[in-house]
Amino acid sequence: MDADRRELVQIQKDRFIRNWRKTGEGDIYPRYDDHIRPRFREDFNRFLDFVQTQGLGPIRPIQCEVAYFNHIRTDPSVWSSPADMQYVFSTYRPVPLDQMPIKHESLQFRQSFTMAKSNEFIGRLYVEVTPAEMEGEPVIRYHLTARGHPFESSIDGVMGFLDLGRQVIVEYFELSTSPAMHKVWERE
Repeated sequence: MDADRRELVQIQKDRFIRNWRKTGEGDIYPRYDDHIRPRFREDFNRFLDFVQTQGLGPIRPIQCEVAYFNHIRTDPSVWSSPADMQYVFSTYRPVPLDQMPIKHESLQFRQSFTMAKSNEFIGRLYVEVTPAEMEGEPVIRYHLTARGHPFESSIDGVMGFLDLGRQVIVEYFELSTSPAMHKVWERE
C-alpha cells in the first residue's frame, strides 16, 4: 500500500491485483494511460522479476480483469431518487403505468456481453446497476468489469487485454448513460 493508502497491490495464490481507491473527498481518479496502466505494468514486472529471482517457476497469465466502480450521485436537474434512474441511463425505459395502481420505485439490473478480437472470443463485459445510499443520499452503483484471456501469455498480452477492456468499458459507459448526465458531468 502506498503512503496515502490510495493505491495497493494484492498478491494471492492465483491473482495479481492493483487497485486505486478514493480515500478523501478531494481525491481525483488518476487517468488510466498516464498513471494506472504504467504503474500496473511496473508492479507486475517487478513481481515477475521477484518470482524469477527466487526460482519459483514461470508465471503464465490465463485471465485478466479491469473494473470500474462508479457511484453516480443525484443531480436535481436529472434525478433525485431511484425511481428516476431511467433519466440516468439511455439503455432503460420503464413501461407506462398510467392505468395501473403501481408506480416505479427502483431499478436494478445485470448484463453481460461477449468480447471478441478478430471474431475470436476473448472475454466478457459485465455490467451491474444497483441503487444504494452514501452519506444518507441516494446513489447509483454502476460497476463495469471486462474479464477475459490475455492476448498472449506475456506482460504485453496482459496489457493488450487490459487496454481493450478499458476501452470497451469507457465506450459502453458513454453509450449507456444519458445525454442529460453527460451534460452534468460536462462530457464532450
